[in-house]
Amino acid sequence: FFSLWSQIDQRSIGTDDLCQDFDTSQLDAEVARVELAESRSRIHQLEESLLGKQTALDLLQNELTQMRATVNNNTDNEGTTTSENINKNQEPSGIVSGQEAELRAALEQYNIKIQEFQQALLQRDQVIQQLTVNMQTVVQSRDAVQAEATAQTNQLSQYIQTLQDQLKETGEALRNQSGEQMSSLADELSMAQNQVTALQQNVADKDATMQQLAERYTQKAQELIELSEDREELKRKNMGEISALQQKLRETTGEDSPMTKDQTLMNLQAELDESYGSQIVMMKQQLEEKRRQEVDLWKQRYDEMERIAAASSDSNLMRTELENQLKEANEKLKAKDEAIMTARGNVDNLNQKLSNVSAAYQKQLDDLKASHANEIEFVAEQAQKRTGEHIDELKKELESTQDELNTSLTDLEEEKRKVGEAVEELAENALNSSSLRGNLTKEIGILAAEIQRKDEEIQELNQVRINLQDQLNIVASDKEEQVSTYQSQINDLSTEYSHLQKELEQVKEGKEAATVDEDALRNEIEEELRSEYEDRIDDLNFAHEGMLQQVRRELHIEHQEALKKEKRELETQFEQKLENITVTKQHEFVTELQKVKSEIQMQYEKEFEEKLEKENAKWLEASPGPFGGGEQEGRADLSRLRAEVQELSEARDALLTQVDSTNHEKEVLEEELLQVMSEKETLVELPFSPKELGFFSTSQEEDEEVKREVESLRKLLEDAYEDKKKLEQKLEQLKEIHAAKLAATESEKQGFVEQLDEMQPQLEMIKDTIKTKEILESITKHRNQLLTDKEELQHRLESQEKEFEGKMLELLMEKETSEGEIDRLKKELEEAREKESSETSPKIGELAETLSELARLQGKAGKVEILEEELEVLRCKLHELEDQVNKEDGSDSDRLEVMQDELQSHQHMVSTLTEQLRVSQEELEEFRSQGNELAQIECKIDALQKELLSLQRENVGLLEEKENLAKDLDEKDHEFNIKLDNLKGTIDELEERNKILANEAGCVEILQREKQQSEEKVDYLSEEVKRLEDEVTGKDLKVQEINDRNVVLETEINEMKNGSLGDEDDPEVVGKGAVEEDGINMDGMDGGESR
Repeated sequence: FFSLWSQIDQRSIGTDDLCQDFDTSQLDAEVARVELAESRSRIHQLEESLLGKQTALDLLQNELTQMRATVNNNTDNEGTTTSENINKNQEPSGIVSGQEAELRAALEQYNIKIQEFQQALLQRDQVIQQLTVNMQTVVQSRDAVQAEATAQTNQLSQYIQTLQDQLKETGEALRNQSGEQMSSLADELSMAQNQVTALQQNVADKDATMQQLAERYTQKAQELIELSEDREELKRKNMGEISALQQKLRETTGEDSPMTKDQTLMNLQAELDESYGSQIVMMKQQLEEKRRQEVDLWKQRYDEMERIAAASSDSNLMRTELENQLKEANEKLKAKDEAIMTARGNVDNLNQKLSNVSAAYQKQLDDLKASHANEIEFVAEQAQKRTGEHIDELKKELESTQDELNTSLTDLEEEKRKVGEAVEELAENALNSSSLRGNLTKEIGILAAEIQRKDEEIQELNQVRINLQDQLNIVASDKEEQVSTYQSQINDLSTEYSHLQKELEQVKEGKEAATVDEDALRNEIEEELRSEYEDRIDDLNFAHEGMLQQVRRELHIEHQEALKKEKRELETQFEQKLENITVTKQHEFVTELQKVKSEIQMQYEKEFEEKLEKENAKWLEASPGPFGGGEQEGRADLSRLRAEVQELSEARDALLTQVDSTNHEKEVLEEELLQVMSEKETLVELPFSPKELGFFSTSQEEDEEVKREVESLRKLLEDAYEDKKKLEQKLEQLKEIHAAKLAATESEKQGFVEQLDEMQPQLEMIKDTIKTKEILESITKHRNQLLTDKEELQHRLESQEKEFEGKMLELLMEKETSEGEIDRLKKELEEAREKESSETSPKIGELAETLSELARLQGKAGKVEILEEELEVLRCKLHELEDQVNKEDGSDSDRLEVMQDELQSHQHMVSTLTEQLRVSQEELEEFRSQGNELAQIECKIDALQKELLSLQRENVGLLEEKENLAKDLDEKDHEFNIKLDNLKGTIDELEERNKILANEAGCVEILQREKQQSEEKVDYLSEEVKRLEDEVTGKDLKVQEINDRNVVLETEINEMKNGSLGDEDDPEVVGKGAVEEDGINMDGMDGGESR
């Protein structure tokens, strides 16, 4: 069945190659058609321009004849002319000489343009030759595609025959094999069926991609046809211009420019050698890379097959099938090598084709050279005749055509402008063609990517083959060991049998003395042998089960070690991150706090000193009078300064409290993280996984105890909630008191402002009247009193600050007590879980002992049905216990989550309260701030608050990382549990196989089912064969379409050759004008690009 898989893969690769060759041949044919259409349109344009210029020359000739008639009439009246008329006639003679010089210059320009047009004609001939070469290559590629299609059909028929033979062999092998072998074969057949369905899906996907490519191809072909029509029109216009310029050249001069056909032929030959040589080198490199990639893929498949074999049981059927698969893989490698050899033969054929193409091309060049030589001679003769006649006529008519020549020059300039526009249109068309080429290159890149994907699939198959080889070696070694053990047992039995035979002979010799029943002895011996054989089989089964248990334990130990290592690494990383972040942030915060404190203190000292100096100056300058106003003003200033000091101290305290709260939150988070890590350690250190713990149960009394503990914990949580509500109420009361104080301070502030406004005129009066020393002494006394009042106010403020700090400390202590209660609840929950685990661990050991005793009894006793019933009962009990433990674990986890959520909500509430206090302090500062001085302080405080917010966000990020780590650990536990379930499934499968061996009647039904499956597979393969034959017929139809298109292209080339000769002599359409030098060069560039 692996051979079927590989053959279908090869077949799909072959169809891909056919499709790729078919697409390349179609692209070449379309390119040839486009180039033909462009050349035709260019010739048509040149012809139209030549016709237009011919009509312009005819008009000039008619005008010259009319002017000649008028000149003859004027010569009859020359006798009566005077000397003045003679002078007048001398002036036109000078003008005529200047006109002759201009005409000669124009003739030289026309000669240059005619030479350039001849070069354009040569390029057209080269394009025609290139198109013929492309036609030949398309025909050859078509033949090659047909040959490859026939070869592939033959290969497919051979593959089908080999598949049928293999199916017959597998059917015979299925009939001859035992029950165990049939079960393994059924598994392999199901795997092969899955592989066949996957391959069928891949084929359907490829068909869909082929349809998409066909639709794209039709679109591109339609666009190419439209572009070819546009190009044919342009070529017609250019050919008309070329013919007109050639005719004018024949009329003006009788000389012919030399042709450089040998040089062009050499250039074309060199270009062909370069292009085809590079293609051959590229094809060789691609074939070598393809072969190397296929070899690597088969190696990878071989490795994967060996790995798969290592996981399977040590049976003879597996070994034989793997050996057959290895043989088939080697045969496939040989087939690939043969395909590579055939590809090399194709390269040689391509070299031969290239030589044939170059020879045919040389012949076509010679033929075209001969045909164009005749045409050139004929054109030169006609040009000589016409130029002689036109020169005679022009010499006679030059004197009378000065004005007409000027008008013709203006017409020529207009025609030049029109030719420039045509050249621009040609450039736009060239850009469009380049964009089309870019799209085609993109499609080619997509196809190359698909080919690369196929190569990668082949590499994967090689890896599978290598894995299977490794597994085969392991299975072979195990098999040899088992064979040696069985051989030793057989030798022991043979020795015992020989001893028994000797005893029988001795009994026969002593038959005369005592008659012995030989049949009874034989029966006893056979029963003993059977009992020994059954005991040994039971021992082997018991040993096998012991090995499985040992493997299971080893896997569990490895999983625990891996989890511990990962946990330690994550803990170390997390702790390092926390330490680094905390150290850096604390250092930055402390430095900035110190800076702010120093700046605020310096600024405050400076302002206070300045204000004191100002006040001293004012009082010194003041005069005696009523003192009530001065005292009030000084007190107002002192109160304002004290308010500022109080605001600054409050801001400092708020910042310090925020720092303390952030540090406390950080510590709480670290403790929670350590608790989570410890819980994970306890889970990892358990001897069994959570699903294995589900096999064991607890009693109803323990459940009731757990429920009681949960209720007690809920009561404690409710008490904690009530305490938290009380704290919130206290905080609200403090907020209300604080708001009342704010309102009082605002009212006092307004009163002070009003008093200051009222006292300003009184102060002015006092300043005018106070001038004596007594007033100064009273002022100094008053100043001393103010200073003492200031000190008293400072003491009061400090006492109020201490009281506020005490209240905050009380709140923090209450918060810590609530957190301690929560921690205690967590510890109680952990203790409850530990009690449950300690109570369930002896039951786990008892159940493990019962399981081991049941396994031993199963090995010793032959009553399989009774043991199976007991095992089912135990499994049901284990499942019930597992459900109970899972429910309890889920309830405990839910409780922990609820407690964590409550902790987080409590922390959030505390943080909100601190934020509200901070906001109230900010509002106080805003009400009491005056000027730009406090604005700067507020900016700094805002910056510090932002940093605090960033710290809180980082703490949130750390919490998220903690949650992610917990999720990763849970996922790993889940994967380990899945592995354990798989091991249990393998144990159940082994038990089922033992049952199958005991029930030989079921083997017959299995054989019949497998026979039906094989017959269904034969029908499926026949349908696949039919589908492949339909695909081959479709490809033949596509090849026929290519042939038809090639015939159409050949007819178009022949028509173009015949039409280019006929159109030069029989023009019918009037063109636009002469072609400029730049337009001709652009046409040459376009021809080079298309070539």
